[in-house]
Amino acid sequence: MEDSPSEIMSVPKPRREVGCACMSLVVVLFLIFMPLVIICMSIVSWSHGFESIASLPLLAFVGYIIYKKCEDGWRPFLVDIAGEFTTKHFAELVRGHNDPPSIRFGFSFLGRRQFYTSIPLAAITKVSWGPGQASGLAGRDMDDWNIALWFSPVEAATPKARFPVYVVGSGRPKDLTADLGREFLVLLERGGTTFTKGQNDCTFVRESAGNVGH
Repeated sequence: MEDSPSEIMSVPKPRREVGCACMSLVVVLFLIFMPLVIICMSIVSWSHGFESIASLPLLAFVGYIIYKKCEDGWRPFLVDIAGEFTTKHFAELVRGHNDPPSIRFGFSFLGRRQFYTSIPLAAITKVSWGPGQASGLAGRDMDDWNIALWFSPVEAATPKARFPVYVVGSGRPKDLTADLGREFLVLLERGGTTFTKGQNDCTFVRESAGNVGH
């Protein structure tokens, strides 16, 4: 029997990020197809032979990037791409019939639900939120705060859970991130986890896992 979500929380992707993804796609397609067009032209006319040779490194570079992105398989790679073109992202609490309860992250695209990863509640150790890389580089708040879910990678099962932290959603202003973070904590607590305030107002540490799922 398939596991079904018991609680779902919306984690919408900002429309500006979807717009940037569309522009990036145009650039990537240009980088892929232009060398191919030049190579085809060189086959028809040897006068384009030099352009064909010059375009091979670019085509090889793009191919190498795609190859590295597909190390975990084609499906996770395609899921990652599809997720960039929709605002309908979510987190859901799943109580399995045979598996321990978990938190699952995904999105809805063209009427179908896809999933990035699933992390057992028993593996979670901490939830925190703070400014992102842009703020660190600029030396001021760039409205790029993120929610971080910390967990034990030994107990997590999916490729995206190989590192002990998962970033929930996209960068947002501090106040919006704090509201989303508190909503996320409530979702986790409904699964049986309990959190206590950590070293500051943006850090919450999970208590004993003894009652998770009960």
